[in-house]
Amino acid sequence: EFHWCLPAGKYEKYFESDRRFVFHGALSRESFLQTLGNSDCILIPTRMDTGPLLLVEALAQGVIPLCNDVKSAIPDLIKSGKNGFIVKKNRVREYLRIIEDLSKKNIVSISDLAKESYQKTLTPECQVLYHKVSYVRILNKVINAFEIVMTDRLYKNCFKYLLK
Repeated sequence: EFHWCLPAGKYEKYFESDRRFVFHGALSRESFLQTLGNSDCILIPTRMDTGPLLLVEALAQGVIPLCNDVKSAIPDLIKSGKNGFIVKKNRVREYLRIIEDLSKKNIVSISDLAKESYQKTLTPECQVLYHKVSYVRILNKVINAFEIVMTDRLYKNCFKYLLK
């Protein structure tokens, strides 16, 4: 079964007679998350996504994401074939092949890895820790750069003094 959770559009007419497609139209956030949680996988064919919240929500629920390979955070979050799938150039046949392969396999392990990848890196607690560590690294670089500048000035001033 394929659930379409977007406002009615031009594609609905192509699938209205196919009982495998369920068109929900626009859903409230709560209804959408419930529908997402009842899904095995989600298709995310975005052409541009700088902060893929939908992907994070899918991973949190163990829903296997099938994503377009765009320059964004998506390739950083998905290890294709492990916790989801990345499709080069939004190739429709590749999406279909992956869906067909998933229908023949036990997808529990991929679903578990999707959820695990969220729990290890994307929970609010993990994000706070990541940003704290990043902040400390940046602060250390600034302190080191400042020390180098101060040391260079000290040497230059000493050298000028010695030349007098």
